[in-house]
Amino acid sequence: MSYISITDFGAVPDGTLQTKAIQATIDHCAQSGDTAVIPPGTFVSGRLNLASNMTLKLEKGAVLAGSLDWHDYSLDPDDDGQWGLGIKRRTSFLQAVGLENVCIEGPGIIDGRDCINPGGEEGFRGPNACLFLQCRNVRLKDYTIRNSANWAHRVEQTDGLQMENVTVEAGHDGCHMRGCSRVQIDHCRFFTGDDCIAGFDNRDVKVLNTILNTSCNAFRYGGHGLVVENCRIYGPGNFMHRKSKRTRMLGFFYHFSMKREHPLNSGDWHFRNCTMDRVGRLCNLTVSDHPWQTDSCLEDVTFEDCAITDLDDCSWGFSDQEPTLQLAFKRCRISFQKNYASPFIRLQNFRSFLLEDVTLEGLHGNHILESDGSGMVTFSSVLGDGEPTPAPLPNKVDVPN
Repeated sequence: MSYISITDFGAVPDGTLQTKAIQATIDHCAQSGDTAVIPPGTFVSGRLNLASNMTLKLEKGAVLAGSLDWHDYSLDPDDDGQWGLGIKRRTSFLQAVGLENVCIEGPGIIDGRDCINPGGEEGFRGPNACLFLQCRNVRLKDYTIRNSANWAHRVEQTDGLQMENVTVEAGHDGCHMRGCSRVQIDHCRFFTGDDCIAGFDNRDVKVLNTILNTSCNAFRYGGHGLVVENCRIYGPGNFMHRKSKRTRMLGFFYHFSMKREHPLNSGDWHFRNCTMDRVGRLCNLTVSDHPWQTDSCLEDVTFEDCAITDLDDCSWGFSDQEPTLQLAFKRCRISFQKNYASPFIRLQNFRSFLLEDVTLEGLHGNHILESDGSGMVTFSSVLGDGEPTPAPLPNKVDVPN
């Protein structure tokens, strides 16, 4: 295997569009099995199509910079018919569709440059930085994405994703996955304006040894089989949410499930040995008629050996379907911001709630739990200044969305 530089095909770092030369390098490597290399320098490009069984490598000092003209990411006219309704919303800088054994390596930078599309979502969103649609065995390693004009990584219907030592700075969602399986995100850093990790209908996802910092939610997520371990999650966000201009973090976890034909129920979630500081609301584990929280049941969720500090909003677990939620906290320490005046959590139509070896500080006599009494509640070795006797839910409480 050889390393083929984009400069061998005529690319120059002069600020002009180099799409043709870079794509020619990728196409050559797709046939030869070589690695396409972005050397030091800033190379500007529009949409690039990756290929199976190849690696795109960004060397130290390399910047692959997106064009500021959203037209340079336009899809071919037949793309929508080939891949189904909605592909045009998936417009991306680096695109992999129906591929296998695809790799992007650093340590260079992919810069989306906040390309604005006036006809895009919310009136300004441009292309995603990377799209992986219906792929197998994707490996992402050692690079940085900054200023993505939409999601940094959009991954759909993909089996086998390994992301290691990847940094995301600013932009929108860090990694948004839909219908994916066998995913591992390890030793990554997400500093996002929107959600760090998002999506639904995913299976067997692990997030390990990763930093999550956001002006929205660390997770807006649904799926079965999630492990989050040895992670640091904190707010406020280093980069503001582009639409609202806020930097306050909204929450650690928001259950996400949109209307669709074959929804996958969410559950078997485990959060272990994580630190969470100033994350807003710890969790919104809701199933309702809201378009972002509908159509799937939410089952077992467990927090173990977590240090959770400076919460400023009440957590929720609510279902308008069968009571399936089993929520447990084991060996956790939880604190609240000064003048906090709500219960720790409100639960309605749930199956069980467990606190075991948990300390809650800063409730100032407020109830730990308000509930409708539908599920089993177990408190074992619970310390702190919260009122342990569950209180009934108020007659009218607006479920947060």
